[in-house]
Amino acid sequence: MIRLVVATLALVGTVACTPTVGDPCELTRQCGTTLTCDTTYPEGYCLKVGCRAGECPAEATCVDFGDENRYCMRSCSPDNECASNVVCRAAPACEGQTTIDRSQPCSMEAQSFCGVAP
Repeated sequence: MIRLVVATLALVGTVACTPTVGDPCELTRQCGTTLTCDTTYPEGYCLKVGCRAGECPAEATCVDFGDENRYCMRSCSPDNECASNVVCRAAPACEGQTTIDRSQPCSMEAQSFCGVAP
């Protein structure tokens, strides 16, 4: 019985500590096996490089900054605060845009995201 309790607690601890998109980080290994640490953000930012609409985790949206990659960034709304190192940025839908201005990124799902203030 004691082994079962210890094993259950270990499993719960592992699940509770799983990194998610938008978590602060210093090293990529802090972001788990599927995310990368972007250290250009203050306090770091766990994100996924390379996505299309619908490919990000539930807590994220696919954002196009007008460079060669799109990134899974934490979704947000005015009542859903971001981490202290970022702000909730409105992002228009990418659909129909022919060029993307890096200072005004778009979201494949037309959702706001947690990012550095413009």
